[in-house]
Amino acid sequence: MINKVKEMVKDYTHLVFKGKSDLLDTYKKLVLEAHVMDSILHEIKNLKRGKVYPRDTKRRARVGSYFSSEAQQILYYLQPHKVKVGRDVTHTLRSIISKGEAILRENIVLQSTPPFDVIKQKNVPIRYAHNPLGKKERRYGYGLHKFTTTEQGYSVTLAHVPPRHIQVFHTHSVSEYVLLLDGKTFGFANPENMRRKITGHKNEILYFASLSAHTISNPNRFVTRNVTVKSPTGVLDWKPFLGVSAVKTDHSKVITGTRSRLAAGNGTKTTFSIHDAHHCYTIEVTEFNKDTVIKSVFRKDRYIFVVAGNLLLSRGRRGRRARENDYIVIDKNTSVRMNIKAKTRLYTVNIQKKSPS
Repeated sequence: MINKVKEMVKDYTHLVFKGKSDLLDTYKKLVLEAHVMDSILHEIKNLKRGKVYPRDTKRRARVGSYFSSEAQQILYYLQPHKVKVGRDVTHTLRSIISKGEAILRENIVLQSTPPFDVIKQKNVPIRYAHNPLGKKERRYGYGLHKFTTTEQGYSVTLAHVPPRHIQVFHTHSVSEYVLLLDGKTFGFANPENMRRKITGHKNEILYFASLSAHTISNPNRFVTRNVTVKSPTGVLDWKPFLGVSAVKTDHSKVITGTRSRLAAGNGTKTTFSIHDAHHCYTIEVTEFNKDTVIKSVFRKDRYIFVVAGNLLLSRGRRGRRARENDYIVIDKNTSVRMNIKAKTRLYTVNIQKKSPS
């Protein structure tokens, strides 16, 4: 079993098809292997916090990523190359993608141990989001809770967008707010009019209305990151827009947060208040100056993404170092001291609804 899985996941993120026959051979092989995912999904359901090890998470994630990645590439190859297949084929591909993505939604917070911990990015499952142009981007998921999978509550998705890359157009029944962590990013909300775009910059949000067919692209020569808060509906109701239905709305805009200074000149904080029919939360992006020391008692569970920088968290004899792209988990009623070792930018979300849509 283990050897078979290793053979599966050797190289799967860049498939090259020689034609319809080759594509269907790949599809049939994928279908025959897909049963492997069932036992892994069962394994994830029984995970317990503090007893989840990075090597096991990555083992499970490699299998989920393999199936999701290959099925995406087959699905997105069909339309631009005018390959006609039955609806049963596209339905099966979507089902395989769904199962693979379910594996990749294992909640990494379960790797943490009380009362606080730091999860390194190298231990976070990587999923690949492909587009019809044969390109891909890396994505990571972070739970804002302690359930076994991220879609059981609110979560955060981090995307690393390559230079000149454009995501696949997609829709969902809830609105979407994409916070830009690095450089300039374009947003599109109408695949029939690519000239109509919005432009956001670092520490700004690109907003897309529910049911809009939207996407973003990175016009820079370097990788940019963006982060999006996801409700269960926002995760599970995601669909690629392949032009088979009409565009229902193209409302989009750029949102700028409220900037304020921290006490004693220790840095700045940018706050975004998100309130609509689908979401109710606030985002804080805090930039701390080097040598700042923060002593806090966290009355609620706190989840912090390190956008940039270097800090040391400590409580008694326990210490944890956190750097760029790491994820900090602090249990409620825990006192923690944070020593900022270099200029540091932290991202946090405060959910104000207990029952996300």
